[in-house]
Amino acid sequence: MATVRATIANVAGSQLLDLDMVPQTQLADIKKLIAEKCHIPEQFQRLVLGTAVLQDEDRLAAHVRSDQDSLHITMVKAIEDALKDLASSRREKQHGALASLGRLGKKSGPEAIAAVAAQLADGYADVRCAAVEVLGKLAEKGNQYAITAVTALFADENEDVRFAAVEVLAQLAEKSDRYAITAVTARLEDENEDVRCAAVEVLAQLAEKGDRYAITAVTARLEDEDGDVRCAAVRALAQLAEKGDQHAITAVAAQLEDDDEDKDVRFAAVEVLPQLAKKGDRHAINAVTARLEDEDEDVRCAAVEVLAQLAKKGDRHAITAVTARLGDENEDVRFAAVEVLEQLAEKSDERAIIALTARLADENEDVRCAAVEVLAHLAKKGDRHAIIAVTARLEDDARGARGAAVTALAQLAEKGDQHAITAVAARLVHEKGFVRCAAVRALAQLAEKGDKHAITAVTARLEDKLHVVRCSAVKALPQLAEKGDQHAVTAVISRLEDENWGVRCAAGTALAQLAEAGDQPAMTAVIVAPKRASADCSSFEDKGDREISIRRLVGVGIALVLTSVFLFSAQQQGAHV
Repeated sequence: MATVRATIANVAGSQLLDLDMVPQTQLADIKKLIAEKCHIPEQFQRLVLGTAVLQDEDRLAAHVRSDQDSLHITMVKAIEDALKDLASSRREKQHGALASLGRLGKKSGPEAIAAVAAQLADGYADVRCAAVEVLGKLAEKGNQYAITAVTALFADENEDVRFAAVEVLAQLAEKSDRYAITAVTARLEDENEDVRCAAVEVLAQLAEKGDRYAITAVTARLEDEDGDVRCAAVRALAQLAEKGDQHAITAVAAQLEDDDEDKDVRFAAVEVLPQLAKKGDRHAINAVTARLEDEDEDVRCAAVEVLAQLAKKGDRHAITAVTARLGDENEDVRFAAVEVLEQLAEKSDERAIIALTARLADENEDVRCAAVEVLAHLAKKGDRHAIIAVTARLEDDARGARGAAVTALAQLAEKGDQHAITAVAARLVHEKGFVRCAAVRALAQLAEKGDKHAITAVTARLEDKLHVVRCSAVKALPQLAEKGDQHAVTAVISRLEDENWGVRCAAGTALAQLAEAGDQPAMTAVIVAPKRASADCSSFEDKGDREISIRRLVGVGIALVLTSVFLFSAQQQGAHV
């Protein structure tokens, strides 16, 4: 027989698996498949055929008669060995049994739960600790027997056991379980800070939002001597209190107003206030504003960001406070202040605009870039001071800032704004190539279509010594020149012979946008141009250089083919008509 059909069922008769296996398959391999599919560890499986218990080394062929092609095997869950080890006086066996039962999980059954619960009274703390953790894996949520057993450990002499018991309670107790809530609340006074911290966190998980008993108990922990407990209490209040709860807001704000010695507590208090306070809450805003002067930069940064969530747009008090942080010694704080101003300041807010303009010269490029972008949003279109300030950023050393300036100029200046165009055009001959490149891109955004001065200025850059500038100029001409502009077409055709493949590729694309259908000089150019590129490929002696050149030729060729298809097909249509 080629295969044997092995049907695996449990003692209740429910089918677990239907397997087609070769006759030489060992029962140990079957157990592995059961463990994988049914999540029952191999050590807890007993496979029975009729009345015979099958051994791991047995093969299916040994149990199949010649007239059979299938077997019906019963999988019996057997935990006796684990329970025996659990009752052993040897700790290594107890730990091994607990680990095994933990892997069995919720399928372990009441007998295993009772056996593990019995280990909660073991004389060794490490066994009790392991037992309570495993009990959390075995018992279903809401199992009162397990909950009672776990809470009994809250008075354990060992702090690690108490800590484990508190954490496991969160796995076992249902939301709003008053017995569990009362028990864990008592641990808020535990002598060990880790247990108190865990109790705060578990209470926040078990109590319903708005539970005044839990809120009062957690609020008292804001006075705890340990910073981690205070920090946990702050975050727990955000989970427990309803939005707008003034008692909770006052309690959290006090951690900021009283200048808690732990920076993590101050940070947490700043972060949770937007979860507690409604937008425009003056008490919360004042408390957060006070932390803008915090000695820790992370707290200051968080305070800046949170003000955007708490203050309403146009809030002069908040805007003034955030503006002051534009001069912060920390670049992350300055960056956050720039971005938050966009959310708080109204359009045309002069004080915000002046403050942002100063940040255009910030030593950090991310701050400069953000300042350019926010200035473009806040300043009115045509704002001369903003345009001049942003135009200066075309000379920025950072590429991102230059790119932001190009985009911002298109937002700030009216199309055809001669002052802006003149300022940008002056940078077309700047000594730095990246400035010339940015100026070309900006001019394409600012000048009106058909602007002869702009077209002439950009055309001159087709002869630039840097290929990136020439490439930008080629791409800009279709934005500036009208279709059929022979001056622009001729200029672009000249770039089909450019020494740089990227410029030639851009020229092919630009020609399709500029040339009229059937333009003879353009048609001739797209036929002749590939010959030079092909000659370039053959001129390389090195194979690698030739391969690179061929790939580039393909790129240029695609652009030229698309251009020629457009020009020639349009000519044919015209001739047909």
